[in-house]
Amino acid sequence: MFRLEMKPAFLAPFLKIGADGANSKVREAMGVQYISWNYDQMGIVATLHLAEESENTTAWQRFLPTGPVALLPLDSKRSSLVWSMTKAQSKELLSLPEESFVDALNDALWKEYPRSSAVDACVSWVGSVLKQVGLPDGAQRQLPPSVRAIAPGSRAAFPLGFGHSTKYVAPGVALIGDAAHRVHPLAGQGVNLGFGDIKDLTQFLSDALYTGLDLKIVNVPRNDLNIVEDGLSVFNLNGRTAASSAEQAKRRKYENLDSSFIFVPFGVETLGPWGPEARAFFKEL
Repeated sequence: MFRLEMKPAFLAPFLKIGADGANSKVREAMGVQYISWNYDQMGIVATLHLAEESENTTAWQRFLPTGPVALLPLDSKRSSLVWSMTKAQSKELLSLPEESFVDALNDALWKEYPRSSAVDACVSWVGSVLKQVGLPDGAQRQLPPSVRAIAPGSRAAFPLGFGHSTKYVAPGVALIGDAAHRVHPLAGQGVNLGFGDIKDLTQFLSDALYTGLDLKIVNVPRNDLNIVEDGLSVFNLNGRTAASSAEQAKRRKYENLDSSFIFVPFGVETLGPWGPEARAFFKEL
């Protein structure tokens, strides 16, 4: 018969959620590696009042020489702006009066740029092929909306960059959204990735509860754990020398408990980076 001896007060909620953005303090406390770099660009954001009310169900993005500008629909009269550009340009645009800023934005949305004849020829050829097989050729296109004004106080800018945590989860904590992964807004996927994180995490927790997992863990530092078999201390993780050959033999049985922490979920098979002997041990408890 086995039992586990440990100091008290190691019970904790199963999960703390790190949803505190790209400069996550939760991620910092986890001590995981974070790979990141800056794009030397800024993203200007604002809430826009459109010139005309419409269904406004289309997201618009135009790729400019200085970076993409995107309009994301909010309701029939408003859209949200994300405009990527160099730091110098963002500083200049943020200093403009609101009326001048709106003029610059409409110019960015509607200005005609020199066209490439090679690209036009390729687009025309693809359109003719699509038309022959009965698919839309893109000849009829919606026009982007015009902007009438910006909501007072909504204009701001933030630096653009890439970031990725090498681990999203650790015992007792999980990262979601920009705390886990930061992407350039041109893909329009930042919020979708965050929604996906929430969906997957809630599904995982739901499945865990359904299968009987108690969403609490015991977080036991190695120095506070002692495994006892038949009244004999067989594996004290604080480095104490085994007192007898019998104890040494039993200790070797558990030498692949290689994590710096032992995580013991209640009433389920063990979770965590343990070897098969450790899993067998905890199943036997």
